[in-house]
Amino acid sequence: MERQEQASQPQQPGKGTTFLRTGFNGINALSGVGILSVPYALSQGGWIKTYPDIGQAAYGPKGRALVSAFIYLELCAVAVEFGILEGDTLCMLFRGTSF
Repeated sequence: MERQEQASQPQQPGKGTTFLRTGFNGINALSGVGILSVPYALSQGGWIKTYPDIGQAAYGPKGRALVSAFIYLELCAVAVEFGILEGDTLCMLFRGTSF
C-alpha cells in the first residue's frame, strides 16, 4: 500500500543542470548545426545538392518548403538552447546575484 502511494506522487526534477548534461547538450547543438551546414558547404563547392533540393526532387515544391522550414526551425532551436545554456552558466558562476 505504501509503495502505491509513493508511485502516485509526482517526482520533482532536480534544480539546475549538471556539467555532464550541459556538455552533452552543447556538443549535440554544435554537431547538429555542423550536420545541417555540410550540404550547403558542398553545394557551394558544386559537389552535391542541399537538403531543400533533395526535398524538392523527392516531393516537389511542397517538399522543398517543408524541409526548409524544418532546417530553419532547428537553427532557431539551437539559438534558444545556446541562450538557455548561457543563462544557466551565468547563474552557476554568479550565485546569489540577480539581474
